[in-house]
Amino acid sequence: MYTLADYIGEDKIDNALRNFLMQYRYANANNQVDAANSSHSAADQPYPDTRMLVDALYAQTPAELRYLIDDGFNRIVLYDNKAISAISYWTPAGKYQVILNVQVRKVQADGNGVESPMPLADYIDIGVFSGQKDDEKPL
Repeated sequence: MYTLADYIGEDKIDNALRNFLMQYRYANANNQVDAANSSHSAADQPYPDTRMLVDALYAQTPAELRYLIDDGFNRIVLYDNKAISAISYWTPAGKYQVILNVQVRKVQADGNGVESPMPLADYIDIGVFSGQKDDEKPL
């Protein structure tokens, strides 16, 4: 959910969770004092589950980013990303220009561990650091 929050905003995640809670807070709550004020009968509502949470997240997420929800909740998705090479240049504007050669792979695994390739059109955050291992500094 942290990745989703990075792309759609923490406020949208908060709205989805708030809406989910408000919609299902009285589900099967026959013994709750505040359930008496609800307009819904507890017997009419199912227990909420992750499918209902996913629906609440979909409602706050633009269509082009909903794959993040599907990959995070509805499928077993694995990524194999590695940098093959990197070259950096100091520009006259006082910034670094970094050219990366990367190898990326996205697969969907079934419940038995069989992996099937998936098309990759995902946003991928890449951090660039300088320095030796365990003493890195962001560029």
